Amino acid sequence: MSLKHSRRYWIVLSLANLVFIRQWSDLLNARPYEAFYENLTAYPATVWALYAAVLVLSAFLYALFRLCERAGYPGLAYLCFLPPVVLGLNGLRQALNDERLSWGYGVQRFGTAAVWIAMGIVLVGSAFVIWRWRKNVVRTLPLAFSSVERAPRALPHADRRAPQRVFWLVFDGMDYRATFPDRPADLDLPNLDALRSHADFYTDAHAPGDETNRSLPGYLMGRSVDRALLPLPGGGYELEFDGATPTPWKSEDSLFARARSEGASSAIVGWHLPYCELVGHYVDSCRRYPHYNAKKLAYVDTFGESFENLFAELFRLRWRDTYVHVSNYQAVLQDTLELVDDTSVDLVFVHWPIPHNPVIFDGKRVSRTVPNLFEGHFKNLKLADLALGRVIEKLQTTGQWKDAAVFVTSDHPSRAILLKDRIEDPRVPLLIKNPGQTAGREVIALTETTTLFERALELLGKKTETLARNP
Repeated sequence: MSLKHSRRYWIVLSLANLVFIRQWSDLLNARPYEAFYENLTAYPATVWALYAAVLVLSAFLYALFRLCERAGYPGLAYLCFLPPVVLGLNGLRQALNDERLSWGYGVQRFGTAAVWIAMGIVLVGSAFVIWRWRKNVVRTLPLAFSSVERAPRALPHADRRAPQRVFWLVFDGMDYRATFPDRPADLDLPNLDALRSHADFYTDAHAPGDETNRSLPGYLMGRSVDRALLPLPGGGYELEFDGATPTPWKSEDSLFARARSEGASSAIVGWHLPYCELVGHYVDSCRRYPHYNAKKLAYVDTFGESFENLFAELFRLRWRDTYVHVSNYQAVLQDTLELVDDTSVDLVFVHWPIPHNPVIFDGKRVSRTVPNLFEGHFKNLKLADLALGRVIEKLQTTGQWKDAAVFVTSDHPSRAILLKDRIEDPRVPLLIKNPGQTAGREVIALTETTTLFERALELLGKKTETLARNP
């Protein structure tokens, strides 16, 4: 190979590497908790498949380049670089992870025609730049090595029975202000409003932490959490409570271990956290749906499928792939309704993936093509209300509503609402319908939602005191 052709091969190799910038970014920036929470454990096969994908694409581009030259169209050869450049820029857009770079945001803000015109300008400009500086299009080639560790499998469950039913429903990212005092006038949430009319409604409730990875462990342990739950290199997990030094996770201190000691049976349905690994020994049923990174396909431990997935990801032009979120929501809803029917389970803990983004409700039906805008939180909030209505309706039709306890709360305020109006408010919704309760009341005292831990245990022990310390 001549020096001239060697230089050209290095150019196409660099360009092929740029095309996979998003995939390199995922591997180079991977942190242990991403595999832990999102079930995105990379395997050695993934890394080798990425190397192979870069080499195969570069060989294809170089062969195409040489073919155009031999056919007498050297200028056309440089235009062959345009599609890889576009794919690389799309990967960069996704790697930057900025909502304002999404297709939906552009259409909503500037209109469809403007977005298409802008895309045309970018394409023409890219073609001109490639042609004008075709001899200087050189990129660096990053190298990546990855050591990986498989996530632990779910633990087995025991078979138990015991007293009274408690339904603890955590809606991820449900915002207090957006749901109640600052709700838009045209947003109707009939099921939340109906529950409020015959439940204890808390106006100043605070979650155990400011993000899911803190609040949900806080609910499970009944304590405020200062640092996200993380896996330890040698196995096990650790948390940091109330500014103290990090301490190992002790599943025997969890809500479900305590419930079992009361003779109660429990079930968990949730997403994001590895519930089955954390407390699986102490529940009768555990169904966990991982929070996959929706802009990529899950890693697999085979070279061939990894290689195929890497190329498939290149053509994912949407900002967020909502298929996973829709699937998670539908599965959690179905599992919850089934657990309502299963009266042998005393404590049902459900971590809903809504109204957390991405937006999957268009105002009338669940959809995978809703633009993911800041205002979309209200659409998902409507979906959360409908889901709550399905659960309440099921309790009523099965004759369980009167005697059941229902907790409705959230793990943190909505970040979409914070980005929209820039108002920081740590409050989360908290509604508690006690067994036999028919009239609602408002509680204005500052309330830490971690007290739901003891309240659930009290109810399982057949006590009926209300939660508020200052009625």
